[in-house]
Formats: sequence, C-alpha cells, structure tokens
Amino acid sequence: MNPSMEQIALDFSPATFSVSETTADEVAGYFDRISTALEAARVSGRRVAFYRRAAERIRRHGAELMERLTGVEPNEIERNLESVAGIDPQVASLLGELWRSGRIAMLERAEADVTPRDRLTLIDGIGPTMADRVVSELGVTDLSALEDAVHDGRLERVHGFGPHRMDCVRLCLEARRRRAESVPRVHRAPSFSLLLEIDRAFRDARTPGNSERVMWRIEKDGWSFSANFDPDVADHVIVHANRDGHYYRFEIESERRGSLAGCRLVRGHEGACRRLHLDARVAA
Repeated sequence: MNPSMEQIALDFSPATFSVSETTADEVAGYFDRISTALEAARVSGRRVAFYRRAAERIRRHGAELMERLTGVEPNEIERNLESVAGIDPQVASLLGELWRSGRIAMLERAEADVTPRDRLTLIDGIGPTMADRVVSELGVTDLSALEDAVHDGRLERVHGFGPHRMDCVRLCLEARRRRAESVPRVHRAPSFSLLLEIDRAFRDARTPGNSERVMWRIEKDGWSFSANFDPDVADHVIVHANRDGHYYRFEIESERRGSLAGCRLVRGHEGACRRLHLDARVAA
C-alpha cells in the first residue's frame, strides 16, 4: 500500500545561499549596507540617499527584477534591467557585478574603510571619545552589538553613559529600527533546491501505471505543496506552492541534452537550476 504524501518524511537540509537562489530582499540588503557604510564614512548625503532609494526600489519591484535576473546570460543582465522602473544604470551595473561574481567590490571597499568609531558615532549621544570607550570596554564594533549592550544593561555601566545620554542612544536606535521596519519586504518564494527536492519526492511516490491524473500534497517548512502529473508521463510535473496566502506555480521537467541531460529544471528558471546542478557536482 502506497503511503500518502502527508505520511512521507522528508529530511531537507537548509538551502545553502547562492546567487542563483537569492531574493529581492537579500539583494536590497546589499544596497542597505552600501548606504550605511557611506553614511558612517560621512560622504555626501545625496550618495547615501541614492543607495537607500535603490534598496527601496529593488524591494518594490522585486518580482519583476528577479524574473529578469534569473536564468539570464551574465553579459545580458544590465540590458535586461533597462525597463525595470527605478533601476538606475549605475544600480544595474552593480547588480550585474553581483550576479556574475557573487560580490560587490564597492561594498567591500566601503565597509573596509569604515571603523567601529565611524559606525558608533552615527548614533546621537556618542562622539569619538565615547565610541572609543565603548569599543575598548565592551568590544562593541557595530550598531547591532550596541543595541544588545543597551538592552542587557552593559552600556549604562560605561563611564559617561548617564540617563540623558542613554535616552539619546535609545531614541536614535529606535528611530533607525522603525525606518528599517517600514520598508516593505518581498515575500520569499521556495528555493530552487527545495522545489527540486519536492519534485523528486512527488515522482518517487507516484503510482506507476495508474492512468488517472492525480494530485499529491505535502507540507514542508511552512509551505503547502501540491503537484499534479500524468503518472505515465513522469517527466513533466506541475508544482503548486502556497504559504500565508502567497501562491506560486512551477513547471518542472528534465534537461534534454548536454552534460546535464536528465537533471530536473524549473521552467523559466533553467539557467539558475543548471548552475545549482553544476555547483552540486563541483561540491561532490
């Protein structure tokens, strides 16, 4: 007797981050980091605002942006982004660099040039002397660690952080947090590696020879997956994914030729899946 998909235990390992599976929110995070590093370096407010707006636009147009980035040839990225609203050519160039190399050299340079003192003095009530004291006594080097020190009471034990200065620090940190939380976040679709695992589970559980069109269901990592296919034609599977009212539909089939013949690909995202398979081969 064949078990239902709800009874099949799947042990999915967490997906390893790769450029081919990143999300618009994660891409926007690179531009958040650029704006923060430039702000800490006290460069022009216009440049800081430029990269902050870039992050906001990447999130706002996330679905279209990721569709144009996924599976495209590396040298076609900038041209593919020309018509995406709000994506400046300079931003498109940085996105192209990120997609081709997995890094943004400008971000690395900007963050390398910023000292812990630069970061901490972004907060009202903390000048250079107090910043050096916090680094020396608490080992705090960034705003996240500073916020932890505020919450656990360590900061107020540093000489000079009386009630008034602590109020200034708390208010400034709270304002920065509210600004970050006010940015709309793009809902993350299931990763390609998870989809291919689900696809394999559906195909392994099918009933060979059954001529009826069937639909299987499974719950995993907060997602509700279902798939329908003709059991006599196992190559083509339609996977439906739903979580918190966000619905996605994917078609998965096998590569027909080349060194990856037989490998499973998500239609419309073939390039990303091919890179995933190639990465897995290299890792093996």
